Amino acid sequence: MIRGIGCDVVEVKRVRDVLETHGERFIRKLLTENEWPLYQKRLSLSKDHALAFVASRWAVKEAVSKALGTGIAEDVTFHSMEVMHNAKGAPLMLFKDPLRERLMQEGLFVHVSITDEKSVVAAFAVAEQRLEGAH
Repeated sequence: MIRGIGCDVVEVKRVRDVLETHGERFIRKLLTENEWPLYQKRLSLSKDHALAFVASRWAVKEAVSKALGTGIAEDVTFHSMEVMHNAKGAPLMLFKDPLRERLMQEGLFVHVSITDEKSVVAAFAVAEQRLEGAH
């Protein structure tokens, strides 16, 4: 059963502006330790690749927070959510405690999709309740 959906759109220019103002501090606030090497790899390709990567992580984490019905608050933080990839390259959400534990107790699984163009990134998230009677 679907418990929530979320969508977010981030302009790459907005990320560029935030980085000009706040620099690496913003990226450290947004990305987890495991996401950082992925960012570094994109940065080694080009600044545009790195900006799109940051925009995608920002959009998907905001979309997930909306699907969970909380926004970025309480146990739903940028560092409690991690975007990795499955063997086929599709985005896969991983969660850290205490959010991970809460989602397990509530029987929730989160599906995500990310799409991007040159100037914009969009993300969509669905929170699926997999356990009967869990709330």
